[in-house]
Amino acid sequence: MQEETIEAHRLVCDFVVRHGGVPKVPLTKELLNAVTSARTRYRLHLEQEREKRESLAQGEKRKAAADYLEELKKRSILLPNTEEMLDAPTPLTMSNLTLS
Repeated sequence: MQEETIEAHRLVCDFVVRHGGVPKVPLTKELLNAVTSARTRYRLHLEQEREKRESLAQGEKRKAAADYLEELKKRSILLPNTEEMLDAPTPLTMSNLTLS
């Protein structure tokens, strides 16, 4: 656990022990507000983490699409060269061959 979490855990445990156990802890308005705000901050943290993961996943998809597009561009450059080579006359054709 992080140091901040350990300190908070000790603080809560000390507070409960000081009041004689969980059933005897007074539920003041201040305590209820602290619990509510802590829960809100936690939900906000979870939302930010989810958005970060989604953003990373989108970035990976975008990179994969860009790589795929680059590969297609390379193929399209190679394809005309291949067509030109196939269309070019070859020095050795069947009509030039003579059987001896």
